[in-house]
Amino acid sequence: MKSNHTVPSPENRSIPPLESDSLEILYQRAMVGSLVPGLIHEILNPLGYTRANLGALKRYTAMITAFLGELEASGSARLEEPETLHSLMETHNIDFILEDLPDLGSQSEEGTGRIHGLLVALGSMITSPDEAMTTVDLQGVVESALCLARNRLKRRMRVRKNIPHLPAIPGQPGQLGLVVLSLLLNSTDAVEARSADSKGRITLSAEPGAENVLLRITDNGCGIAPGDLNSIFDPCFSTWKSRQGLGLGLTFARRILDRHGGEITVESTRDVGTTITLRLPLEQARKDSP
Repeated sequence: MKSNHTVPSPENRSIPPLESDSLEILYQRAMVGSLVPGLIHEILNPLGYTRANLGALKRYTAMITAFLGELEASGSARLEEPETLHSLMETHNIDFILEDLPDLGSQSEEGTGRIHGLLVALGSMITSPDEAMTTVDLQGVVESALCLARNRLKRRMRVRKNIPHLPAIPGQPGQLGLVVLSLLLNSTDAVEARSADSKGRITLSAEPGAENVLLRITDNGCGIAPGDLNSIFDPCFSTWKSRQGLGLGLTFARRILDRHGGEITVESTRDVGTTITLRLPLEQARKDSP
């Protein structure tokens, strides 16, 4: 039986006390830590070919140095003979070196750029609930989350982005990045749980408004059972009965949205998929954590 349900994060259902921010920090660290094996792979791949390129550059430097030394030793008279210069260039593979150098440079630049992007994204997620409020580029937040989730998303996932130019919003960029990352990982789990044969689709879209910005994450995963929808924001509630999930992702997502004066809503149909919408105000005063 399929049914469509929308569950807002009700203001009259308070989150039970979580003692302090320490549990939230612990959960966030555990979530990011779970990505470390994939991140290591994502870093080692470009690092490997960049190191290989540096080794080639070292050899090329030695060959060019030897070539220039022989040019100097040949004397100006012999260098006026075209065959002498051609022979020396052929001996030291100068034509090949000159052809290969631009590729070495562009590949190494791309590789180090990927590593830099991963590390910057990872650094942006090492944050805490008392992170300072600042101006947030929501597109940048989404890109950082996608960068860190890339290895997980490669598993039969097709990710679509429909995010227009968005106005900057006041907020905590690291905390909002953790929300988006957590929701992306949830969507990935839901898609993988539905069927090993189905092609996963995750769509990120955004809609600027006069007072708010809406960010939606939609997947074609297994959806949420109607009986579970009223409990999904409860601490330690998890729909993954056979998994080791802590059941804190949506709890802390709502807590972070509350701090921003925003809202998170969940719309889900069993065996069809789920859409999670984040509403973030363009102007707000920071709220105290519940």
